[in-house]
Amino acid sequence: MVARALAGLITVAWLAAFDVTWVEAASREARAEALYQRAARRFSHASVDSQSAALRDFEEAARLAPDRKDVWKAYGMACLETGRIQLSRACLTRLVRMGANDYESWFALGVSWKQDWLLTVERSSLDKATDCFERATRAAPDRAEGWTALASIALLRGRPGEALIAASRGCQLDSKTAEPTLTAAAACYRLGAVAEADRLFGVARSRFHEKWMDSFRWEGTDPDLTTAANEAELDGLTRWTMARFLFRDGDVVRWDQRAELFVRYGPPAFIELDPVWAKLEIAFPRHAEIMYAPPPIETPFHIQVWHYPQLGINAVLWDRLLRYSYDYPYANDRVMDPVPDPALVDARADLVALDGGRGVFRAVPPGTEPLSLKAIVNRFPVGDGTRIVTHLSSPGLPTDSLWGSWAVADEQGHVVHRESGLLSISECDPAGERLIEFAAPVPPGRYRVDVAVRNGSRGRGVAHLGVTVSPPAEELAMSDLVMICGDPSTSVGDNGIHLSPNVERHVDNPSSIAFYYELEGLGVGNDGLARFTYTCTLHPLERLGKEATMAAVYQASREEQNVGTHRRQFVTARVSSLEPGFYEARIRVKDLVTGAEVDRAVQFAKGWVPVTEPKPSAPSRLKYLAFW
Repeated sequence: MVARALAGLITVAWLAAFDVTWVEAASREARAEALYQRAARRFSHASVDSQSAALRDFEEAARLAPDRKDVWKAYGMACLETGRIQLSRACLTRLVRMGANDYESWFALGVSWKQDWLLTVERSSLDKATDCFERATRAAPDRAEGWTALASIALLRGRPGEALIAASRGCQLDSKTAEPTLTAAAACYRLGAVAEADRLFGVARSRFHEKWMDSFRWEGTDPDLTTAANEAELDGLTRWTMARFLFRDGDVVRWDQRAELFVRYGPPAFIELDPVWAKLEIAFPRHAEIMYAPPPIETPFHIQVWHYPQLGINAVLWDRLLRYSYDYPYANDRVMDPVPDPALVDARADLVALDGGRGVFRAVPPGTEPLSLKAIVNRFPVGDGTRIVTHLSSPGLPTDSLWGSWAVADEQGHVVHRESGLLSISECDPAGERLIEFAAPVPPGRYRVDVAVRNGSRGRGVAHLGVTVSPPAEELAMSDLVMICGDPSTSVGDNGIHLSPNVERHVDNPSSIAFYYELEGLGVGNDGLARFTYTCTLHPLERLGKEATMAAVYQASREEQNVGTHRRQFVTARVSSLEPGFYEARIRVKDLVTGAEVDRAVQFAKGWVPVTEPKPSAPSRLKYLAFW
């Protein structure tokens, strides 16, 4: 009987304890639900105090109901929106470990890792963001935003091929908004598909316009006129597209000075966050003493330092409100906006600076392999105008396929001629050099001439030339004097005269050298013939570019006659007896009918002496900044 009574008492006590535990659990659940609902209401208000109170409610609700996924999801989303990146990532990581596999959770976690990359520029952050966005697209393959984010992260990781695949999927799902198209255009540019990138950026621009697009004047900044696109502008648009992704918070792009620096100079090589040398509290100074006011109160702030060693930039940024919105430090005695070191920019042939260094952009598409080239432009009189002739040569075997192109722009920057073609064998080096000739008539004025060469893969070289065309002469006009390679007879064919200019104007030890020039406006005698004499002289020089003052070491004259007013003339000079050094060749022409005289000269080097002319620029092999 005693045992039975004792067992009954134990059962009653256990049931009572179970009832108390169940009541407490129900109470905790009810309390968590109430806090969750209140937090959602509070967070919907825009004030800082209300959102801070909401975060405290979310935290307490998560403590009371640690197994509720909706609480952790709302808590993580709220932390992400208010800039509490680490806490947001912790909440969302716990959420997915609890089994959450929905699009919103994975996408938000990817955004938190993206934000972490903005603070650290750590490659691992991009890798983890990629994994999250991939899981988001698997959870909701019909959401274009997920594919666009995945493509943007792939671009930041230096994988434009993967980016284009993901961006194309986004374009298929959403053809109306600009973001997928912008990302696809950026991927095309990073792949070197300049024409397609230009087209896609044009499509995106037709759908919306933002203030940043007017920040730079792109007219006259094209580093390669031989293409219809402006490579520097495409680089700027690509960075701007990436900045829109990196600094996007929901439907809002939170544009601060970090975004501005990203667009102007690209991603930094590395970032310092709250460096140990920095004082993280500041009291703004008063410029006048106020007797009745207490001293200024020091306030805390965050510091980031964006380092661009390739450009000589170390940009200090302050987050004065502790909301991850950065601006330049306060200063009333100097400008804090950074500019690159001009010497470092000038040393990079693959970069172009705008607005005095306010932006530095690529002159050639990423991944371009530099090709060397040589080019020269000459002026030839024709009728009552002038024809400019440009020769472009590049190293290449007879079996190599090389394409050349040129573009001519007037003083207003308008391209007046653009042409391309296949390079052929050059007389200067038949086994190792390819050559192409371009020609076009132009009116008097100053012109920019761009030439480019490319191969069948990613190789490309660009050179920039300039030429001034004077008004036609009233009497006798003479072209530039062109030093050519090989025997003049090989320059004449069934299709006319095709020159192989000695662009470097350097010879080793030939027995003779050849020159070419043209005359326009010769006087015609009563017999219908024009008569003229020319005299070729060679003068030693101290150095190239210096005026010839020493006596001629070679001189030869000849009288010619011609049918008509235009003459094409080759001249050969014996140079086997000349010592190595610098020389000036001058040809003076006298019209025997009208008495008019004209002369032209060209300088060259013989023997071991190198020609110290600037070589055409070619893309640098240096990697650009961190991952780009």
